[in-house]
Amino acid sequence: MMRKEVEALMKQKGWKTIVLIMNESDPLGVYCELQSGFLQDFTGHRVNRTHNIWGYLDFKQGKGVRTSF
Repeated sequence: MMRKEVEALMKQKGWKTIVLIMNESDPLGVYCELQSGFLQDFTGHRVNRTHNIWGYLDFKQGKGVRTSF
C-alpha cells in the first residue's frame, strides 16, 4: 500500500498515529503520525511516497500483532 492510500485509510478510521512495517522481513516498525494531512515518521520527515508499505503493528490486548494491508 502506498503512502497516499495509508493516509486516506487513517483519515477514514480517525487514526492519528500508526506503526508502519515497511517490509515483511523487518523486525521493527516505524512510528508515524498524521500531521497536516501527511504521514510523517518520528523524525518529522515524510514517509517515502514510492515505497510499497507492507503493513502495520496492531495492538490487541497489549501485544503488538503484525498486520499486512
